[in-house]
Amino acid sequence: MKRFISITTALSLLILSCTDSTLAQSKPATINTREILTTTVIPEVLYDGASMLEVVRELDQAVAAKGISIRLQDGLEIPGDEIHLQLDHTSVLAILRYTTKLAQVSFRIDGPAVIITQVDDSASTPNSLEQASWTIDAHTFFAPIDPFTPDKLPDIITDPFGFDDDPFQTPYVEPPTTARDVLIQAGIFFPPGASAKLNKETHTLSVTQTTANIELIDALIISLISGRDKTILTRIDIFEVPMARMIDIIDQSEGDRDESAIVKSLTQAAPSDGVRLVSTSSIISMSGNRAKAETGPNYSYISKYKFDEGKDTPVYARTEGGSVFEIDTVLNSDNVTMSLNFSYHQALGDMEIQKQQLVSPVSQRTLRYEKVTLDRVSFTTQLTLMDGQTRFIGAANGKKPGTSLAAFVNAQVLISSR
Repeated sequence: MKRFISITTALSLLILSCTDSTLAQSKPATINTREILTTTVIPEVLYDGASMLEVVRELDQAVAAKGISIRLQDGLEIPGDEIHLQLDHTSVLAILRYTTKLAQVSFRIDGPAVIITQVDDSASTPNSLEQASWTIDAHTFFAPIDPFTPDKLPDIITDPFGFDDDPFQTPYVEPPTTARDVLIQAGIFFPPGASAKLNKETHTLSVTQTTANIELIDALIISLISGRDKTILTRIDIFEVPMARMIDIIDQSEGDRDESAIVKSLTQAAPSDGVRLVSTSSIISMSGNRAKAETGPNYSYISKYKFDEGKDTPVYARTEGGSVFEIDTVLNSDNVTMSLNFSYHQALGDMEIQKQQLVSPVSQRTLRYEKVTLDRVSFTTQLTLMDGQTRFIGAANGKKPGTSLAAFVNAQVLISSR
């Protein structure tokens, strides 16, 4: 008889597997391995009678490029080797939990390897602690949790207007301020020695917890990031700076470091410092879609003529006198990093328009056209940055002698109220 479960049943199965504590761990899980398994998302899963070996091969292929291998233990006998499962946008770690439960086996994380093994209830005690970490930004993690989670609520603030006994009044709950508070409010129990901390600079949640509670935290993190708003705000700032200051900016820019402090210092610079904000442009786009914004005067004109087939054919051109910002943004599966592919063009002055004319070799008429000259700076690049991060993306010669143009980009996910 086939065993086919939907995503709802799969989530119930996850809770059962966490309660049973049947996940075998020969050693504490390698942090990077668990993070990769959690952040690698399979868009669609449809197993209709698949074997565990087929599942392992598919998942191994999904994470192989990231240095992780998934394999069956030598000589493993699989009691339930016919898997029926349908999921959408699910992490590799969650798929491993569901499929091993259906196949009546387990798995362990051993360095960069994931090994499918026999179920061994004696591999760890229910209260033994291990370490794990996840990548999640503070905005998403501290989003409001259901205030009616039983048994784990903070003290309810007393109503100053004396309506504490009103049975229809919704109690007010203090919002959580620490990672531990968030997890407790979500129903995660903290035994002696357990801890949780969120590093807001690296977007890393580090937890010491029991195996069962770590699996529950996994489910919570997946639910938080899967409901994240996919709207992204991107901003580009271009500053004109003295050449010597430009050299300092390049020296201060180091790899993936956030450079918002540099932008702040340029913004607050005194006029005597020779720093000037040339332009700033912002655009909002949905993840995976292209967006384009244009500002300033645009000028259309006849730039030349073609004399084909005995005709005087005008050729039209268009020059943008302001800025043109075109971008593709993708919020990656970890919901923290973003991939940007964009081009930005900014005019540095007014157009110079020269009237021209010529005599047509075809019709012998006097034809008028225009030549347009415009100084502009352009940046076209691809990069990956963290949510809310500011990066230096390039430099160009300024219009004034002895000056340079420094360009910075900032991108952040816009959070909807939840």
